Amino acid sequence: MKAKKIGIIMEKNKIRDKILINFQRNGYKIYVIPEDEEIISTIKKMNLSLIIISKSEQKEILEYLSLIKGDEELEEIPVLITLDKNMENSDIVKILKNGATDIVYVKDENIIPILNMVNKFWDNKPSKFEMETREIEEIYIIKITGNIDLSSNFKLQNKVSELLKEGVKNFIINMEEIDYIESVGISTMVQIKKNIEQKLGEIKFVIKSSQIKKLISMVKLDKYFEIHNDVHDIIEIPGSLRKIKVVIIDDGKFMRKLISDTLKIEGFETIEFESALVALDEIQNISPDLILVDYEMPDMNGLDFIKKFNPQLKGIPTVMLTTERNIDIALKAIRLGAADFLNKPFDRYELIEILKKIDRGNKLKQENERLFFKLKRREKELERKNRELSKLYEALEDELEMASEIQKNLLPIKFPEIPGYNFAVKYQPSQDIGGDFYDIVSMSNGYYGIAFADVSGHGIPAALLSTMFKVYLMTYSEDIISPAETMELLNDVVVKTFPEGKFISLFYLVIKLDDNKVMYCKAAQEPGILIKKDGTIEELITKGQVLGLFSEEDFPGMIEFEEKELVLDPGDKIFLYTDGIIEAQNKDEIFYGIERLKELLAINHSKKGQELLDIVYGDLMDYLEGLPVIDDLTMFVIEKE
Repeated sequence: MKAKKIGIIMEKNKIRDKILINFQRNGYKIYVIPEDEEIISTIKKMNLSLIIISKSEQKEILEYLSLIKGDEELEEIPVLITLDKNMENSDIVKILKNGATDIVYVKDENIIPILNMVNKFWDNKPSKFEMETREIEEIYIIKITGNIDLSSNFKLQNKVSELLKEGVKNFIINMEEIDYIESVGISTMVQIKKNIEQKLGEIKFVIKSSQIKKLISMVKLDKYFEIHNDVHDIIEIPGSLRKIKVVIIDDGKFMRKLISDTLKIEGFETIEFESALVALDEIQNISPDLILVDYEMPDMNGLDFIKKFNPQLKGIPTVMLTTERNIDIALKAIRLGAADFLNKPFDRYELIEILKKIDRGNKLKQENERLFFKLKRREKELERKNRELSKLYEALEDELEMASEIQKNLLPIKFPEIPGYNFAVKYQPSQDIGGDFYDIVSMSNGYYGIAFADVSGHGIPAALLSTMFKVYLMTYSEDIISPAETMELLNDVVVKTFPEGKFISLFYLVIKLDDNKVMYCKAAQEPGILIKKDGTIEELITKGQVLGLFSEEDFPGMIEFEEKELVLDPGDKIFLYTDGIIEAQNKDEIFYGIERLKELLAINHSKKGQELLDIVYGDLMDYLEGLPVIDDLTMFVIEKE
């Protein structure tokens, strides 16, 4: 950027006045951009090199940012966003996604951070930014070294755009060798991620620096990016594609060049140092795979270097070169942590073989350590999740116990005393709570309604629906003698209030004490079984669809609940049951079945109600041979004395 022309969109306040005065003093031409309908054409005419946007009188920051970055002629102009304490909750991700080049926070009307940021845009120092790109298994790895500044920002974005045009979908941005990043780099990361995801691609970042991670966390973007510590955590890089990076430390220029040329021919990457002291300071920024260090050097010899560097602790194998034939020096180097030593002059093939052997061993060691720590992390994560699951399970157990108690309180503890009738029930939910329901409703006209229902599903949802249904039953069955009419009313309310896909099957009957007649009707429930005193068995079948499937209002004329009537003589019984009994399967996957049940009831027709239920339940358990009952199981007996 040569022309220092800046446009500013900001409401009139002390901060804007300070910016205008101080920027002009620092040699910038700065203009207030009018906030009107012609703002885009005005910006184009001004030929600006930078735009600053802050809180304005007309529009939100995002609106102006979208307008500018949405114009092809203006999209390359850097846009700096300033935020003050009243705008701390601004959505940083949205601002960066919409093309902001950088964000700067202003506190206590201090504009120095803004001025410093703008000065960087005109910094003529060449960027140390470099990119190295390789493709592995349809994943493009872009390795970055140096700093991501304004110029490198565009280089990186352009590279990603080129690859996207070529159809690349999966990216890894490897920033493991970068220790520090400016805030403009965060903006670049957001822009790249946005562009890739717009093309339905995926991107992962490799970042080792705790400083960069802290910066990302400070701007609340740590959950926005997928960040890994090592590229190997994401993809396995074949050894044939990886260059072994070797640092050569030797004060002899000829020897350094000889070793470097030899290694480069064999595909190694080399970095040379004349001084061991300089190498000590620089190596931490290089991350080499191996180090070759000469023994005889003026500022620091090879043994002192190995002692100070501590290669075993750093995990970087180090080989010492020496013209000395002294075995004690070699042994001392090994004791200090050297991986090997080599006497000068050496055979080039011997050097290559030693380095490759050491590198293979070191990489195997690193891989084992990586897998070990990865396993440890997973173990800790698993332990944490197990603890969370245990807490959730305990909470769920408490909730289930509470729901179970509520449901038990909804079911009758004891039945009303009805002259000439006895009742017995056997109730066993498949879980702590179930969807089967039964009750006896006393009517003011002297009749009694008996409901025997099965709500679809199991567990808490079914129990809650059973609770709702009891309320409806008590409300709509009051003093209605006709079971069919009660069914129609219940069906309408279930259709309107139950969740989609939830239904109730119901057997409902009304007992008339004056003539011992029983009127009954069923809605897709298992038919009741009439057990006559002489052992005759009859299924009580009527027409009727499940409650909650559709209503009369939606399908006029399609709703039909058939009602029938019978007379109960002394000694007769009505046996009601849910499908959990007849659909129970033994180890050969054969159903218990209705015929077995009817035969058992006929044989034991003279038994009293509770005894009869115990016999049926015992026979079912014998049939299952220890297998669990997987559905709610409920049986109910109405016995005429």
